[in-house]
Amino acid sequence: MHRRGLLRRGEDGALSPGFLLFIVAAAVGSLFLVQFAHAHVLRTEAHTAADAAALAGARSLRDQMIASLAMAPPLGGGMPVLDEAMMHAQAASYAARNDAVLLPSSGRAGMCRYRAEVRGTNNVMSGPSAELQQGRPEAAAAAEVQLPQLTGFGLSFACTPAFSGGLNIIDLDRVKDLVPGYPSLGSPEPPPDLEDPPDPADYDDPADYDQAYEEWQDAVEEAMEQQEQAAQQAYEAARQIWYGKVVDHARGLLTNGSEIRLVAP
Repeated sequence: MHRRGLLRRGEDGALSPGFLLFIVAAAVGSLFLVQFAHAHVLRTEAHTAADAAALAGARSLRDQMIASLAMAPPLGGGMPVLDEAMMHAQAASYAARNDAVLLPSSGRAGMCRYRAEVRGTNNVMSGPSAELQQGRPEAAAAAEVQLPQLTGFGLSFACTPAFSGGLNIIDLDRVKDLVPGYPSLGSPEPPPDLEDPPDPADYDDPADYDQAYEEWQDAVEEAMEQQEQAAQQAYEAARQIWYGKVVDHARGLLTNGSEIRLVAP
């Protein structure tokens, strides 16, 4: 009779079937955990890429809106033309920086939002979900532009922020007060190099003098009109330059008062 716990003949160094099964299960479980962790990392990276792409697209949208302020009266008119291809280019660039590609379904979502959909460039090894079985994780994000309200500019973006206080209204008259140097038209200078009026003593016939004087008056009036036109043109040019400064100042206020935030896609 053998005592309990003693090895039988030939059992030296042998592994029990239960222990082998445990080792195999542990190896499979470890592999699954590694793959699951890798998939989680890639999904997180895809969401990060989507956030970055949406913010970049929204920044391009905001910058184009602010640049379109020059189209408002008195420097122009009409609705701003927004280049969505430029927004896509910016969004695609930031998606690529985060190992993802921007999908064609990305684009503006309303007047003040940009929605980005991306697909990661790194393959997921395997996984039970439909997303993982496709090999590359996808993610979506949206960013919203908020701009202060414009009054007096003849242009509105309908992107007024919901926050209270701060710079949420930009008034044209107020901006004008902040920009010095508004030009004045003034009186035109007398025309240079005008001949003296004709002298009656130089004419024997009064009719000849009257004709010469009338021609002199016509020349003076024409020269004065040219001076007035030149003064008006100089005034308009100076006025356009001044309004350009007003617009630049308003653009700066818009940029400083703007907000871009992630919202639900």
